Amino acid sequence: MSSNDNSSNSKTCIFCDAALTPLTKPEHILLNGLGGRKSSRDLICDRHNGDFGSTIDKALLDQVTVIRNMLQLESGQGRPPPMLRRIEAGKEIFNIRNDGSFQQVARPFTITKREDGATMLSVNARSWEHVAELIPNIAAALNTTEDKVRDILKASPAESVWKRPDPIRHDVLLGGPEALRSMAKACVELWATVAGKEDVKSAAFSAARQFILSGAADFLRNRTSQDYRHLPCAGALATRYGEFFNLIYVQSDASGRVIGHFTLYNMMAWQIVLADGGKPRRRVGLVSNPLDPGVWSDAIAGEFDIGCAWLSAPEIDDDQARYVSRVEAMVKHHQWKAMGVSVERIVAEELKKLGIADLLTEPDHGKRMKAVQAISHRVALHVMNVPHSQKLGPDEVAARLNEAEASKS
Repeated sequence: MSSNDNSSNSKTCIFCDAALTPLTKPEHILLNGLGGRKSSRDLICDRHNGDFGSTIDKALLDQVTVIRNMLQLESGQGRPPPMLRRIEAGKEIFNIRNDGSFQQVARPFTITKREDGATMLSVNARSWEHVAELIPNIAAALNTTEDKVRDILKASPAESVWKRPDPIRHDVLLGGPEALRSMAKACVELWATVAGKEDVKSAAFSAARQFILSGAADFLRNRTSQDYRHLPCAGALATRYGEFFNLIYVQSDASGRVIGHFTLYNMMAWQIVLADGGKPRRRVGLVSNPLDPGVWSDAIAGEFDIGCAWLSAPEIDDDQARYVSRVEAMVKHHQWKAMGVSVERIVAEELKKLGIADLLTEPDHGKRMKAVQAISHRVALHVMNVPHSQKLGPDEVAARLNEAEASKS
């Protein structure tokens, strides 16, 4: 959104005097990685856009990588959530893909020589399609043909194991100097859309601009605060924009004291005193639903007047009960979603084994009941965290491998 500022400042970056043009790279006011959709070419130059993106914006996004993966949060432009690499779960190591599925980090196959001269091949694959993909590599390692490897595999027994990984510990630390600079930048940029760029380029905002550009210990100490309070309008915002909404809200009082409030996933918030002497009696807000980035608004300040008195009095020394409750809500959301995905995979696997396209429309009552029993058994094991193991003879191995290779062609 362009401001109504008609001065020369409207054509230059708010952090320097570089000219802005229709070709200037758009700046996401709420970061794209947080689900932000609102962008502008009228705020900052390409140099500062790139500098911030690789430093302070990256610092903030790095802090929420685990949250984005857990909740399966796409970017504002629809890109998938980040992958988590080399996560320890007991004695095993996994990558957690951007679709939430687990990929064990282990050697996919090993070749050992026995004392009697025989060669032992052991394959540890995540699927039969993965086994098929490994055949050329195994053939090269054995210095033989791919057909010979297929013959070896099809003549060998196998074991299919479905299990949940051991508990995983994630350390999520939010805030800190670099992330606060990114939040302050977002607040200043949003303020410029209603107060004009001449306001944010004025002397009143010089300390905030300097903090954003290079950091300043006194600004961090005296003008930023963590805030554990519930927003006065948190319930209404959660109803409309999801229980993990992101919010930037900036307001000035009658004297021109400008205060920004940055709420991250409706879990933690920070207050930032941006200026004394800015344009008075104005307010602006930007809210997004990271679970559904297409749902957002930059007009909520017209509905919700949080009030300068509330914004001026952050609480930083309570028992953090709200923060803990929000973390618990996130974990519960993740667990239910992950359980749903696992159940869907179990259902798909069991129906595929029995050659059933749709359980509800399958005409063979006996096959339906067999599928229901198999699915119920596996889901119960999964819920109780008991591994499901199935021994496969050579004939079944051959059938699974043939099917996997056929699906590739």
